[in-house]
Amino acid sequence: MSDTQEQAQGVRAALVRGRTAVDTFTTKWLSQGNVTWSEETATDLLLMAVHPELSYVSFTRYEESRVGADWLWWFVDSASHEAFGVLVQAKNLKKKGQRWHIDYNYNNGNQLGSLIRASDLLQVPAVYALYCGDAVYRRELRCDQDHDAPPLLLWRP
Repeated sequence: MSDTQEQAQGVRAALVRGRTAVDTFTTKWLSQGNVTWSEETATDLLLMAVHPELSYVSFTRYEESRVGADWLWWFVDSASHEAFGVLVQAKNLKKKGQRWHIDYNYNNGNQLGSLIRASDLLQVPAVYALYCGDAVYRRELRCDQDHDAPPLLLWRP
């Protein structure tokens, strides 16, 4: 197995650890009668679980309000030292009555605007990390997308 393949397997294992940490947290939180969970706690657990395979820079609440992101993730190739950065804003999937909601328009859209401006300035893509709760929480969630259609691309280079 090449170094690149080993590194990719390490990153995958780290992401699985991160997802598992967040799933465990949301399952326990929701099982105690809560209707949602702390996005900040989920983010902290995710980032702690993926380290050291994935490097990150997390932002304080003040920095998040200015940058529009919760963290900057760096994927670094140990052999070539090439890096790929991603500016990440985390969001919770919330159920409101019979409808599902993700607050992309937070702070009247100012958060999204800040995220895009920071993405342009840092020359890295901006992405959303969605915390969707556990399988019980989202059991009624149905996909309304036509998967035979071309994918909808929201990121612009």
